[in-house]
Amino acid sequence: VYNEQANFDKAIQDYSKAIELAPDYALPHYDLGNVLEKAGKREEALRNYENYLALKPADAEMVAWALYAIACAHAVAGRVEEAFCFLTQALEKGFNKHEHIKNDKDFDRLRDDARFTELMKKHFPEDK
Repeated sequence: VYNEQANFDKAIQDYSKAIELAPDYALPHYDLGNVLEKAGKREEALRNYENYLALKPADAEMVAWALYAIACAHAVAGRVEEAFCFLTQALEKGFNKHEHIKNDKDFDRLRDDARFTELMKKHFPEDK
């Protein structure tokens, strides 16, 4: 509820407490990463997405979203190689939100790179 109300401090507290109580439960790590990202704390968000993935969650769609979020964090930070690595993984894990990728400003630094065009052609061949 705090997340939906944009009360990020409270949401961060609650997700952190959930992780403290059940550190091997993956979902709060992802949710904390999401809230931290919204609060402008991308590097902290990145660590939580990585923690989420380290717990080997079963939800393939959430895994793809976490990989995508990590790619975004790296792209914004100017870590181009890492961004491409995680974007590729997200796409290979089934991230299929083509319009989302096309409009995501986080990838503005990558769009002029031939690798970005090739990834889009490979995973979304219908887009010419």
